Amino acid sequence: MKTKTDNKNRFVILMAGGRGERFWPLSRGKMPKQLLALLGKKSFLQEAVDRVLPLVPAKNIFVITNAAQLPEVRKQLPKIPKQNLVAEPMGRDTCAAVTLGAALVGARSTTGVMAVLPADHVIPEEKKFQQVLSDAFDMAAQGQAMVTIGIKPTEPATGYGYIHVGPELPTPSGARKTKTKSRSGCARPSWPSTRSRTTWRASHSNAWKVTAI
Repeated sequence: MKTKTDNKNRFVILMAGGRGERFWPLSRGKMPKQLLALLGKKSFLQEAVDRVLPLVPAKNIFVITNAAQLPEVRKQLPKIPKQNLVAEPMGRDTCAAVTLGAALVGARSTTGVMAVLPADHVIPEEKKFQQVLSDAFDMAAQGQAMVTIGIKPTEPATGYGYIHVGPELPTPSGARKTKTKSRSGCARPSWPSTRSRTTWRASHSNAWKVTAI
């Protein structure tokens, strides 16, 4: 039977401390890509928060940023509690941000299920993403599983990590056992022979119980 997670026991960690160097000169140290409104009236960070609010209460959303960007993050996210907007004293990349996020969630709930998501993605099909994320929460809640979200590839691209898709799991629909390869270890896949069994690994989009991490 599918395990449904209570929204109150769901947490989201948004990683929002990147420098956005590829968008220079629009992107600067205090106003990187995730804080810019490039495709509408809202920044990528604001859109990321809006996408998860139907699934997770605002009090359970954490944003990991840095000291230089914290004032603008606070300005853009007035509905998120200030104590949930956390500035790292020094950037130490993804692993440190995830560890910090897990510690924050663990201090709130020892049974919490957390999703770690980037703050600078463009996701046009919000409803579909929300269903996928909800399923990821529910799958992670079933045990010591680490769930990762894949993207259907449109072309060979060794710049991404790859997920090799295995047998479909009973629940939720679309969940499968997987093996991952880092982008540094990926050979260029044959195309289209591998595309039915391979997805791109959505950049740091994962879910798990806080006790699993």
